[in-house]
Amino acid sequence: MLKYVIFTFTLLVTCCEGKLPDIGPQDVTKKANEIMKAHASHKALTPALTQRILNNYLENLDYNKTYFIESDIEEWLSPSPVALQKIIDDYNNQKFDTFEQIQATFIKVIERRRLLEKKIDYQNLPTHVRAEEFKEMPWVKTEEELINRLRRIRSLQ
Repeated sequence: MLKYVIFTFTLLVTCCEGKLPDIGPQDVTKKANEIMKAHASHKALTPALTQRILNNYLENLDYNKTYFIESDIEEWLSPSPVALQKIIDDYNNQKFDTFEQIQATFIKVIERRRLLEKKIDYQNLPTHVRAEEFKEMPWVKTEEELINRLRRIRSLQ
């Protein structure tokens, strides 16, 4: 039985590369259009919907709000009407420049987070931290606030 399990596991590991699907801009636009066609109220991309998409993307990318500082993303948290229209126009042209910029910014802040983690004294973490503190948190405004948030999360762990 053990040989069968090992054989099956080895077969799965060698046969499946675990690659992400190859999805291009055309695929994204096509699928999003299908979803909007079937949606009860949102049949086209609007500035309000675009703002919600941006907010959801940022929240999903940094759901614990432990990477971005508000100033890193404020142009996407409160975009101008012109910026929202550009995102809509880009979408209609199967371009996702804004989301690529957000992703590039995220890659940069990952390194900052690594450096900030080194500043934390793990032997002297705060006490009496409650999990409820970390629900519906605002974005931090400074590196010091981010370090404090990281310390408080570590104390829960």
